[in-house]
Amino acid sequence: MKKQEIKLKEYLNVFVDNKTNARTIAFPFRLPDGTSAVLMVCRLKDEQWKPLEEIKNIIINYKDENKTS
Repeated sequence: MKKQEIKLKEYLNVFVDNKTNARTIAFPFRLPDGTSAVLMVCRLKDEQWKPLEEIKNIIINYKDENKTS
């Protein structure tokens, strides 16, 4: 199984939704087939957010292409 780890950096851009005030961070990455993708984490709370105080890293486990299940 292929694995990819995304480590959070100290200076992350936190985007604020104008309507709901939810906070979002986004991580661009490439899927195993080379396609561009983005992973987004949303905090649905109307207050300041420092993601690094709560999240250390994000791990994506890809399916093994050789297995049928």
